[in-house]
Amino acid sequence: MPPKKKVDKKKAAEEEAARLKEEQDAKEAELLAREKAVAQRLKEAQTEEKKMKQREEELSRRNLALDSREKDISGREETIKQWMDERDEEWLAAQNGSVEMLTKKERHAILIGC
Repeated sequence: MPPKKKVDKKKAAEEEAARLKEEQDAKEAELLAREKAVAQRLKEAQTEEKKMKQREEELSRRNLALDSREKDISGREETIKQWMDERDEEWLAAQNGSVEMLTKKERHAILIGC
């Protein structure tokens, strides 16, 4: 009987070693899967960050273009206002001889014919 006990111990040791190896393989597989998932999330985050930077740059360019257009429009409005004021003053001067004596309300009343 002693030889059978030796075989049982050897078989038990081999089974234990196989079980430990399976556990180790399972842990390695789990870690590999987690590592791949983390790498994928990192890649997605980097892609999203790149898209956000592109959006920010596009918005910045659009804001600059809008600011430029706003300044251009404001400049044109001011030019038109000045031109209209000059024209009104010339017309009033031709009608009354002197614009300087009239108030703005009086000029407006003359312009609209009241």
